[in-house]
Amino acid sequence: MDGETDDTVPLHPRGADDATEPQLAADYEYGSVIGRGGMGEIVGARDRRIGRDVAIKRMRDAEPEPALVDRFLREARLQARLDHPAIPPVYELGRDAKGRPYFAMKRLSGVTLAAKLKMRGSTQPMLPAFAQPLLRAFAEVCRAIAFAHARDVIHRDLKPANIMLGEYGEVYVLDWGLARTVGEARERPDTSDELALNLTDTHQMLGTIGYMPPEQILDSASVGPPADVYALGAILFEILCGEPAHPRGPQAIATTHAGILSTPAQRRDDVPPELDAICVAALSRDPAQRPTAFALATAVQDYLDGDRDTARRKTLAAEALYDAHVAFAHERRAEAMRAAGRAMALDAASGGAELVTRLMLEPPREIPAGLHDAWRAEDAEAVRRHAASSLVGFGGVLLMLPVAIWNGVLSWPIVLGITGIGLALALYTIAILRQPDRRPRDLYALMFGAATMIPLADRLFSPFILAPAVACLFAWASAMYPQLLRHFWSVVTVIVASWLVPPLLEYLGYLPASWSVSEGAITITSDALRIGGARTGALVLAVNLFVVLVGAYHGFMLARASHHAHRKLVSQAWHLQQLLPG
Repeated sequence: MDGETDDTVPLHPRGADDATEPQLAADYEYGSVIGRGGMGEIVGARDRRIGRDVAIKRMRDAEPEPALVDRFLREARLQARLDHPAIPPVYELGRDAKGRPYFAMKRLSGVTLAAKLKMRGSTQPMLPAFAQPLLRAFAEVCRAIAFAHARDVIHRDLKPANIMLGEYGEVYVLDWGLARTVGEARERPDTSDELALNLTDTHQMLGTIGYMPPEQILDSASVGPPADVYALGAILFEILCGEPAHPRGPQAIATTHAGILSTPAQRRDDVPPELDAICVAALSRDPAQRPTAFALATAVQDYLDGDRDTARRKTLAAEALYDAHVAFAHERRAEAMRAAGRAMALDAASGGAELVTRLMLEPPREIPAGLHDAWRAEDAEAVRRHAASSLVGFGGVLLMLPVAIWNGVLSWPIVLGITGIGLALALYTIAILRQPDRRPRDLYALMFGAATMIPLADRLFSPFILAPAVACLFAWASAMYPQLLRHFWSVVTVIVASWLVPPLLEYLGYLPASWSVSEGAITITSDALRIGGARTGALVLAVNLFVVLVGAYHGFMLARASHHAHRKLVSQAWHLQQLLPG
């Protein structure tokens, strides 16, 4: 359970919820309440005698129980005995006009370690810019607790909320309300619900669940310095992982008795092995196996000073590299990358860099499902892009009808057939634009529809003037769709056949001849349009110009897409080279 000072209490004017004004010594000018706990509250004040800001802790109840008064006075006296830079000094101990005790101490400013850890969260990496200042502050806390232990004082309620970090690097251990001296007689059971939780008729649990060790849960009165070391280990765990060692709430009791579920290094890959080892030792279920607070401070300081366990790091790097190779062999590439990265971090010469290089450059033996999904998404985008350019060509076919009428029509079925097919293809292309993730058969329908237009173009100006350009244009457009690109020869066969079938039928006599060769001249006969005069010449020029422009547009779009893809690959390769060692 929590101690007395609660850093979550908001500031408010004095007397806001207490009808009794504080009656303390007249030497103080009082301000607002800055903290409140189970039986007391802290008021900001100014000492008129020497002109400094102080914090005055007083009892809240008008008539407190004698046991609570004794505990309040014991807190003040114990804190006053501990003359250490990280422990707020007590300036004065006295009683107000009603006989209630109070004590004045140093006024602090800053944020609690709990608030600092909350700002970071558990998803952010343990960057030196964030972790090292907290580790330095933690070492100071360990030294302060070691100082207290040297004077036979045990805090019994260490937690991030009871550690204050000042703006200029100051570190303070707060709330000594549950502190006891080693060997002190068992205290009278505390009846405050905020400070005690009845477990049996004879035992009380004092402290904060999740930070107190198993022996403190069983009997708070008889614990020794190892209880504070366990709490320090829980705080270090939270600094390293960004999350507590035990779950929040009463369920932490079970995990405290059973032991931590996983070490900091097992929860995060970026936890240094030296800090992981000392944290696990501090959280040992056996009090005799825990280091002292001073040893904990020394170990953290040695790490900050650059002292590394090289042999241990090499061993852990070899283990991580082995795990990485096993994961790589079983195509668990993300797991392999994390393990190889940890091996590199532990030992640059471990061989992790080589495996990372292989992971980045060697494709997997089997295509992952996620990559198939990415391919489908890219294919859909390519279909949408190429359908937009094809729509320009199909739309142009519709313009042929008024031009043909202007020239003169001999066969309306042929002219209307070309126009109708162009309209149907344009509408089908619009549908593809709206839903580009198409199956190959949908695009085959588009290709076969386009192929039926080629024989009709044969009947306009023979197989030699317009039909070959239209066939090439459709072949080019079909090749732009990834689904049809996989069936290249099928597409070519259909388009070539659609161009060759009409001349073959003419040769066999099933269709009237649309062309003939005689005395060095090729004569073209059209079944669909009148040929002759300036109108026909203008029509032939306009149709061929249209085919050239559409072909150039398709070619430009294809070249631009290819150039963009090539630049993207080159950029990715360049960035990968910057990540590789050497």
